[in-house]
Amino acid sequence: MRPYKPYIPQTVGEIVDKLEWMDYHTPTFEDPSFDEMHPGRDLSVVFFELKEGLNVVRQKLGEERYRAATILADRMRALFEADPEDKTGQAREGTKLLEEMKNLLKGKTARA
Repeated sequence: MRPYKPYIPQTVGEIVDKLEWMDYHTPTFEDPSFDEMHPGRDLSVVFFELKEGLNVVRQKLGEERYRAATILADRMRALFEADPEDKTGQAREGTKLLEEMKNLLKGKTARA
């Protein structure tokens, strides 16, 4: 068994892929088949990877989109931490923010 080494996305596309993975594994971001072989990945590591990936592509995003994405990441993390069993509705709100961040990174505008 090898401990998990954080993977930092290097492109906007890789960050979007990470968000897709996160969407599938909400609210705890556990993946039993992977985590058994590579212990150590948890919510804090997943958000560390996301925020570091955003930092890598900061220049490509531009400051406004970068700031918006980091704010969304912080809000998402707080919501998922507050509702790890998906019982209060906060995890569902976090999932909506995942979608909002994907759209932001893809250059799509939010729906009115």
